[in-house]
Parts: sequence; structure tokens; C-alpha cells
Amino acid sequence: MRRLAIAVAVSLLAFAPGLAHAVVYNETSGDLSNNGNAPTNLGIFGAGTHQVISSSTNSDIDNYTFTIPAGLTLAEIKPTAYTGDDETSFLGFQAGNTIDNSGAGLMGWQHFGPVQGNMNTNLLPFIASSPIGPGSYSVWTQQAGGLTSYTIDFVVTPEPGSAVTIGLVAFAFTTARRPRRLIRR
Repeated sequence: MRRLAIAVAVSLLAFAPGLAHAVVYNETSGDLSNNGNAPTNLGIFGAGTHQVISSSTNSDIDNYTFTIPAGLTLAEIKPTAYTGDDETSFLGFQAGNTIDNSGAGLMGWQHFGPVQGNMNTNLLPFIASSPIGPGSYSVWTQQAGGLTSYTIDFVVTPEPGSAVTIGLVAFAFTTARRPRRLIRR
């Protein structure tokens, strides 16, 4: 039983560093870049959910970039909150640390919002093949109409191979036979 507890603790510790470094960006602390050649760098997205809260109006463009490290994948891009009179916004997604705001080079794009009926829905399968592996990625969001605020969650999970490896190590650790001590009489 003690070995099982240790194996579970080791497995949890393997993912804890990523969970502790979740990035949450709120545009109220600073405007996101409108320059696709110099998007706001949100850093490394470890395992967990990373929220980007932004506002857009009158064709305001918000560009940001982030990195998914080795052993992890971007599993979901999900709009989770939306307020504004114009209930449709745009999200474009591109590999690399820049984004072409003309639309050339995008892996894909999607309109989102209450009118689309895709709030709290993973948009990634409609934008690109998912999950998305390690690398740098950039996002372009835009609202052409009145002031709109929205929250987008980026969900990062361990690559399937990484989770399997940790599970196998934990299993091996819990099932390994402990050497017996010889008892002398």
C-alpha cells in the first residue's frame, strides 16, 4: 500500500510543475499587441488551463503567442465567457511566434460567440487537427463591431505517450518485489 501511495505521489509530481505555472492574461493589465509581427508573448503553457481575457471593438486586433513544451499538447481552445452587443468574434490560429493578420498562413480560423452557439465548445477540431504538439503558436482575435469582452481557455495536457510512460513507471514501481531479508536463527 505504501508503494502505491509513493507511485501516485511521483506521478502527480511529474505534472505539478506545469499546473503551477498556468498563465492567465487579462487585458485590463495591458493591451494585447495589434502587430502580427510582434504579438504579446504569454510564455510557456504548462499542463493545465490558461485563460486569456480580452476586449475588442471597432476592428481592434489582439495578437498573442505562447509555447507548448515537449511532452505536452494543446488539447482545447474554448471560449468560456462573452459579453457585448455584437455576438460574433473571430479567432485565427497559426504555427510560429508571429501571425499574418491578412489570413495567409493560418492553420485555421473560427467565428465564435453566442450567435454561433459554440460557447464552451472546443474550437480546435474546427481550426486544426488536434491535439497540437509542442511548439510556438500565435492567436489573432478580433471584433469588428461594438465593445466585446471574451474569455478563451487554452487547455494543455500531457502527450499520450508521456502519460503512458509515467503510468507504466508507477505500475512497475508498485508491483516490483521487494528483496526479502534472510533471517538467521
